Amino acid sequence: MIFRVLHHTADKSTAPQFDKVRRYHNNGAGGKWRSGYGIQYHRFIEHDGTVFFPNAYSKVTWHSGSSEWNKKSAGWCLAGDFRNQSPTEKQLDALFGLWRDEGFPPLVLHSEVRPTPTACPGVDLRPLLDGRRLSYLAERLKIAENAIPRSTGLRLMRLLRWIDRVKRYLE
Repeated sequence: MIFRVLHHTADKSTAPQFDKVRRYHNNGAGGKWRSGYGIQYHRFIEHDGTVFFPNAYSKVTWHSGSSEWNKKSAGWCLAGDFRNQSPTEKQLDALFGLWRDEGFPPLVLHSEVRPTPTACPGVDLRPLLDGRRLSYLAERLKIAENAIPRSTGLRLMRLLRWIDRVKRYLE
C-alpha cells in the first residue's frame, strides 16, 4: 500500500478510544457496512501515544469511503476530535515514529480522498510533522557526515550523494 490516509475519531473524550471504535466498526459503523468486519484502520493511536496494529497492510479495509483508495492505502487513525482540539505531543511523536519507520510514505487526509464531504481528520496533520522530520533529517545528516572519514569507494559515493540530497532538502 502506497499511501497512508489520516483519520481522527471525532470523539472529544480523552478516555481510551480503541475498543470503542473497534466495537462501532464491528457493529457495522452505523449502517455503513454489515456487522462483523472489525475495525477498519491499519494503525490506531491513542491520546497517550499507544499504537495499535489491528490490521495487516495486506488486508484491504473500508476506511477511506472509496474502494479505489482503500486498495492503495492504509488507514491511520488518531483518537480525538481535531476540529476542536489538537493532537497530543505523544500522539504526534507516535505518528511520526510510524511514518519514519515506514520510510515516509505519502500522507493524505481522509477529506482529500473521500468521495463525499467530510471534516476528517479535522486539521491537516502533515504540517505538525514537518518540524519532526526536519530535526530527524538534520540528526541523520550529522551522523552521515561523521561517517565520511571511515567510508571508501562505492559506499563513500552513495553517502556523499545522500548527504547532498538531504542538504538540498533542508535548505
